[in-house]
Amino acid sequence: MTPSRGTRRSVRSLAVAAALAVATASPAGAQGPATPALPDAKTLIAKADQAMGGRAAMDKHSSIHQTGTITIAVANISGALEIWRAKPALFVQKQSLGMLGDISTGFNGSVAWGTSSQAGAQLLEGDAATEVRNNADFFADFYDPSKVKSAETVALTDFDGKKAYEVKIIRLNDSESRNYFDAETGLRIGQSSRVTMQGQAIDQTAVIGEYKEFGGLKIPTRIVRKLGPADVVLEVTNVEFDKVEPSAFELPDSVKAIIKKP
Repeated sequence: MTPSRGTRRSVRSLAVAAALAVATASPAGAQGPATPALPDAKTLIAKADQAMGGRAAMDKHSSIHQTGTITIAVANISGALEIWRAKPALFVQKQSLGMLGDISTGFNGSVAWGTSSQAGAQLLEGDAATEVRNNADFFADFYDPSKVKSAETVALTDFDGKKAYEVKIIRLNDSESRNYFDAETGLRIGQSSRVTMQGQAIDQTAVIGEYKEFGGLKIPTRIVRKLGPADVVLEVTNVEFDKVEPSAFELPDSVKAIIKKP
């Protein structure tokens, strides 16, 4: 934790012949070691952008397709994970979770939706829709001042065994996250936020790491989402750029059926 600034005072009691105690304080204004100023949030975010390869490198691509695995060890569940994104803000994520069935979410530029084998299809609203729209942003991992209300460095702290700067970011849609940037490499190594799962708001912390290079960019290949007692481990095994067909973002028939209902 960052030590707080303050005045360090010492008080000593001196015995005198008349048995009177006199307290003497250190001179007014005497201070301990100065606390180093925290780096500006925008400077930290810009450093993270460059560490990943830069926004310009991402802008060379039109789409991204990631495949991997998802594991929830506490529930003995594992399965396949696929994510599709395309400019400017198209998104689909599919999870195949064995006995839990398939769970998908997406955003086609206007409709945020979710489907599951157990609950069927639904149109997402409120925080759940905001979360999916945030995920759909093709440049979500890069700083865009036009989409941010404020960014503030709040501490130099320990995160997952590393020294990291904690930055509070509030988007224009009022969604808030705490982002953790490695003090040495500059890479983003964590994020905490409130997410909505199955209609419930849950505090989530994500540990982000194992960056590897794909298409001129450094992309994290392991994300551990800590949700209460459960760790959800996402591992990316392959990344492809510019091979996603527009049909990947078409609404599922079950979602279209909901929209058509009077």
